[in-house]
Amino acid sequence: MKEITIKELVNILEDKIISAESTDTNGIDLSFSKAHIEYHESENTLSFVAGNYNTSNGIGSVSIHVDDIVQDIISEDDGSYTIRFRPDIADINIIEKDW
Repeated sequence: MKEITIKELVNILEDKIISAESTDTNGIDLSFSKAHIEYHESENTLSFVAGNYNTSNGIGSVSIHVDDIVQDIISEDDGSYTIRFRPDIADINIIEKDW
């Protein structure tokens, strides 16, 4: 396991379909079985986007203001990634999926 930056995470997972789930329900319970990530550098915001994002209908997303709540991002030995938040918010585990 090693710590990575938000830009490294985005470069690794850009254009990939992922699963993103909260590790517990402390403060937030996130669960996307098929999503992709978007990073908006000017706002330092990471978004998990799910649904039919190739059309104007069916889009759903959750955005995280990285500077406000992200403690660190860990590349796990099993190939997954964990976004760890400051206290009182559940970590998010991200797994790249082959669909």
